[in-house]
Amino acid sequence: MDIQEAIWFLLNGGYHVNPFITAVEGSVPSAATSALVTAALSHNSFVPAAGDIVGVLLDGGDGLSNNGTDLQSLLIEITVPPQGTGCPATQGFWQQSQSLAQL
Repeated sequence: MDIQEAIWFLLNGGYHVNPFITAVEGSVPSAATSALVTAALSHNSFVPAAGDIVGVLLDGGDGLSNNGTDLQSLLIEITVPPQGTGCPATQGFWQQSQSLAQL
């Protein structure tokens, strides 16, 4: 819940307060949520490394105003893959790829 609240704040500039959250948290934002937001705002040069999880925001169409007039925006998580080294095309690679494409 703290992560979701931090995301709402970072995307919309405000916390998403509703009875479900306040029933669990007691107050919004929680200390953990505030710490997450502070940490996110203080890292303006962060570059994710292999193994880190990054979020990709897909805006539903109204610039994240979430006023009920658009499709729901989505946030998906992706693990950063390791950086490749060398040529991935080992002997027989292109022949195998062509055979798979014909399937």
